[in-house]
Amino acid sequence: MAKQKNRLFLIYAVISVMVAALILFLLKNRISDSYLQKGMSFLEKNEYSTALSYFDKALKWNKRSVKAYLRKGETLFYLKDSQNALLTLDTALGLDSTFAETYYLKGLVLNADGKYDGSLQYLSHALAIDSLLAEAWYQRGISRAGLGDLVGSIADYKRAVEINQDNMDAYLKSIEAKSALSDYLGAIKDYDKIIENDPTNAEAYFNRGFFRINLGDNEGAVKDFTNAIANSDTMNEGYYQRGLSYARLGRNAEAMQDFTSCISKKYKMKEMYYSRAVSYVKSGNLKNATADIDMAIKLDQLNPGNINVKGIILAMKGDYPGSIEQFGKCIGLDRKFVDAYYHRGVSYAVLKKYQEAMSDFNTCIELKPDYHEAYLNRAVARINLGQSQEGCNDLQKAKELGNKDTDEYILMYCSSK
Repeated sequence: MAKQKNRLFLIYAVISVMVAALILFLLKNRISDSYLQKGMSFLEKNEYSTALSYFDKALKWNKRSVKAYLRKGETLFYLKDSQNALLTLDTALGLDSTFAETYYLKGLVLNADGKYDGSLQYLSHALAIDSLLAEAWYQRGISRAGLGDLVGSIADYKRAVEINQDNMDAYLKSIEAKSALSDYLGAIKDYDKIIENDPTNAEAYFNRGFFRINLGDNEGAVKDFTNAIANSDTMNEGYYQRGLSYARLGRNAEAMQDFTSCISKKYKMKEMYYSRAVSYVKSGNLKNATADIDMAIKLDQLNPGNINVKGIILAMKGDYPGSIEQFGKCIGLDRKFVDAYYHRGVSYAVLKKYQEAMSDFNTCIELKPDYHEAYLNRAVARINLGQSQEGCNDLQKAKELGNKDTDEYILMYCSSK
């Protein structure tokens, strides 16, 4: 009977210990989860140091909490402690290697450190587990771009926004890659999506305007810069770029209005006076052009572009010796300023100094072999120097390069050649 009682007591004791252990286990997990939840609330508020302390407390109560290791690794990453972030995530992987987020976070940390080979492997592993993890597609796009695979990166960014259309960063990274590949139309389509998501995004309109310029669509650029201006109180650069687009379209009055607007706001004064001077030149208002280019030179005396325009204005006024002097100053500031050689050559030719003119046109062609205007004017100089055959050769070359004024000269000087 005593033995039976002892056996029952032993069984009861074992059960009690097991129950107590189970209760303690459940209690420890509950305490751990409580700390985990508090840590996550601080993490969401970007209070990383406080969050980290709670994740450590969670792990003190449950050293096998994969979620606590994940959040701790993420917090360490935000605290820019990459080394410990990776060690923490490695611990999480050791406990459970089936979590896609663990591989994603390792890829995120490695991307931030520029270790794209490693990040690519971890992010690919994450996507093999969960192909709908949009952030992993986005980060893998960054990895591929870092490794020079721009086409692959664009494909990953595209997949990221297919899953999460609100991921504007993926569109911006896609635009960056497409720009590097000179895929300006593709970049414009990405900006279309950004603007569709936020029709008041002034920066998106502004940047899309630049890509339209690269495609030669200055009309479209004007519309985009106008929208950028309408959606921002500080878009002074929008006025400047719209003015340049107007100028490229030959709409000089509107260009001058935009440049004047910038001048009134004291924005990029040197560039504005120069640009407005060029617009005045194109519209034939040499008086205002002179005043503006003189102001531009006063603000920036060492800018060869300013001196070049001053020379052009003097040539248009018939002061060819004065223009030659200005073009010489321009060349003195920049020995490769091809337009200064060209315009000085024209001024020499008008003064019938054909040898000097031909020398300048020679330099033009050396610096810019497809400069068809230089071939045409060198041809005229050569013909006036009695070098008819060489002149006709230059006329033929100018025509091959697309100059539309050569036929009359060829008919006049070369028809019997």
